[in-house]
Amino acid sequence: MKKNPDDLPLEFLERVAQTLKVLSHARRLKIVEVLQTRGPQPVHSLQEALGLPQPLVSIHLNQMKRAGLLESERRRKEIWYRLSDPSTLTILDCIRKKYKAQQKG
Repeated sequence: MKKNPDDLPLEFLERVAQTLKVLSHARRLKIVEVLQTRGPQPVHSLQEALGLPQPLVSIHLNQMKRAGLLESERRRKEIWYRLSDPSTLTILDCIRKKYKAQQKG
C-alpha cells in the first residue's frame, strides 16, 4: 500500500488525542479562555473566574500543566499560570466560531 505524504503519524495523533482529552472538560476550556483574554493569572484569579473552590481549580491546572498546555511560575507567594501551547488557542477559536454560528441560527 502506497503511503500518502500527508498522512499523520500515529504517534503524533496519540499525543493530539491526549491533548484533546485534557481539553474535553468545560472548566479547562474556560481556563484557556481566561488565560487567552487576560494573560497570565494567579490561581486565585482563575478561581474567581471559574467560581470553583481552589483545590478543584488546582486539580484542573495540574492536569493541564502535565499535558504541556500550561506553564507556571512562582511570584512571591502566588503561582501564576500562562498558556504554553498555542494549539489550544486554535481549538478555542474553532469552538468560538461554532458558538457564533449557532447564535446566528
